[in-house]
Amino acid sequence: MEPENTTPVTNEVQSTEANEMQGTEASESQTTETSEAQSAETSSALKVGDIVTGTISKHVHHLAFIALENGQEAYINVSELRDEAGNVNVVLGQSIEAKIKHLHSGIELTREYLIIKQAYDALEKAFNEKTVVEGTITKTNKGGFEVRLGSIAAFCPRSHFSLRPERSPQQQVGKVLEFTIEEFKRGKRGRIVVSRRAILEAIEAKKNERLAELFTVGDTIQGKVTQLSKFGVFVDVGEGIEGLIPMGELSHAHVNRASDVVKANDPVEVKVISIDASRGRLSLSIKQLTPDPWLSFVETNKVGDQLSGKVVRITDFGAFVQLAENIEGLLHISAISANSRLKHPSEKVSEGEEITVVIEEIVNHDRNDRRKIRLMTPEVAERRKPIDVKISVDDVITAPVKEVNDRGVTLAIASNLDGFIPVTETGTPKGTNLQDRFQSGKEVQAKVMMVDLRRAKVRLSIKALENHEEEMAYKQYQTEMRQDQSKMTSTFGDLLKNFL
Repeated sequence: MEPENTTPVTNEVQSTEANEMQGTEASESQTTETSEAQSAETSSALKVGDIVTGTISKHVHHLAFIALENGQEAYINVSELRDEAGNVNVVLGQSIEAKIKHLHSGIELTREYLIIKQAYDALEKAFNEKTVVEGTITKTNKGGFEVRLGSIAAFCPRSHFSLRPERSPQQQVGKVLEFTIEEFKRGKRGRIVVSRRAILEAIEAKKNERLAELFTVGDTIQGKVTQLSKFGVFVDVGEGIEGLIPMGELSHAHVNRASDVVKANDPVEVKVISIDASRGRLSLSIKQLTPDPWLSFVETNKVGDQLSGKVVRITDFGAFVQLAENIEGLLHISAISANSRLKHPSEKVSEGEEITVVIEEIVNHDRNDRRKIRLMTPEVAERRKPIDVKISVDDVITAPVKEVNDRGVTLAIASNLDGFIPVTETGTPKGTNLQDRFQSGKEVQAKVMMVDLRRAKVRLSIKALENHEEEMAYKQYQTEMRQDQSKMTSTFGDLLKNFL
């Protein structure tokens, strides 16, 4: 009996649940239809993009609810209700204008377009009136800087950012600076170009007016190193004014890099050496505040003096020798060896070596870059002494062999004069070993073919001795003939004079 009663009870329960579900679905369906109807009614009255006006009725968390003039309620994010200072300011009862952003779940409003429009309006006004605006540097690129003018993006070309090339543009990111608007265009293809040049030029002009008032040539002033460059050092001397120490005014010594003398942010004492207020230029010097070692050197040393020095640099054309503190002279490659032609100075001298030199020339000048000291080794100095030797072309001389090589034979004519016999003028068969034929110290007779005492050069020939007597006899004959002709002409003239 119990099993028969169980089934009807279950069916009754299931029937009751089904009826409840159907009721729920019917209720939900009715609610949905009502919502859709309301949305349809709202959509028929308002659409996205419409500008509406209403008053703030309540403020809940991050939303503000707006009672529209048509009796409907809308909402807006309070982040869009900011005052001019950028602070959220929700005032109940305040009337606002906004644009419909969405209609999906109620009426969502936005005032973003108004904020952007107001920002553009303000920038356009600044552009038309040529007034200054503030902008934040947000990014750098190859052409210049990206600048944020409130909520609006702008661009500043590199050439309009500063009066001098900006060496560390990345360090400018995040700075808030003043600009003028040079180009202004609205719209999707809008473009805003800003500049700092006019502002900086105005500042520079004011500084320039102050230059002549603040400084006088000859003043000694204090400053701080701001920047190093390949042509000098910039120094902040106060009141926003910078002066330049040219490379040649850093030290009496030769300076390759400004960093060898000073570093950025170093305090320095400088002398004012020139002022050009019209161009805003203030030239300074460290060097002129210290004694000039050049003057002391040239007072105590003269051409021909022999002294010791240290080789400090070697180049292809010679070696620089330090003769005293901050004083260097050039030992040219041609003045290193008297007996051989060098391909490079390092064949005879090395950096750091102490050597003996002779002063060949001193070029004195007020400017450092025109002061010069030319040096030579003692052996070259001996060779370059004035030659007091009587020797002429066609003379026949006898002198000892000094040096033999593949090019020929060198004879020592005097202590500071050599003569050279080219291999083709030695009178020996081709392939002869000259070292065997001409031993060092052996006396050799040769004929003089060329003489240049200024350059201490004499060219000789043994081969020319073979016809020397005949050539001399012929030259003697020519000389006598010229003398006879001269006498005959003179006699005939005298006779003609007497006859007339």
